[in-house]
Amino acid sequence: MIITFLAALRMAGLRVVLEGLENRGNRAAILRSVDAFGLLHVHEVPLERCSASGASGGACNGGEKWLVIHHHESAADCVA
Repeated sequence: MIITFLAALRMAGLRVVLEGLENRGNRAAILRSVDAFGLLHVHEVPLERCSASGASGGACNGGEKWLVIHHHESAADCVA
């Protein structure tokens, strides 16, 4: 119940866009910062996606737990 309430308090109007990040550690750090600032939506135009089984090193695991990640195939698709 408290988790649902806290998720509802996140700022949904401000969005972060990540394009072409090569370093998964940097991606994870950005996602942690987005979470810390209380934002909700992250749009990503990735070079490569994290596999469903998780990436080596855990950089893709857990950082997305409280965020809504939108995957786009191109920057134009993201803007649309």
